[in-house]
Amino acid sequence: MDLTATTTIRRPRSEVYGFWHQFENLSTIMAHLDDVRSTEGGRSHWTATAPFGKTVEWDAETDED
Repeated sequence: MDLTATTTIRRPRSEVYGFWHQFENLSTIMAHLDDVRSTEGGRSHWTATAPFGKTVEWDAETDED
């Protein structure tokens, strides 16, 4: 199965970047993300819905922006 989607966002780049860079916002636009919490030192904790009713969690670290 090959799926393709396109979204047009009519906002200034700086505004879109600011929204995208706040990881907590991503769960409002990505259906599979349940929660994203920024912790400290460029780290974040992510929770997502997985297939078959499962939940997955992971920690991420941003080392370059």
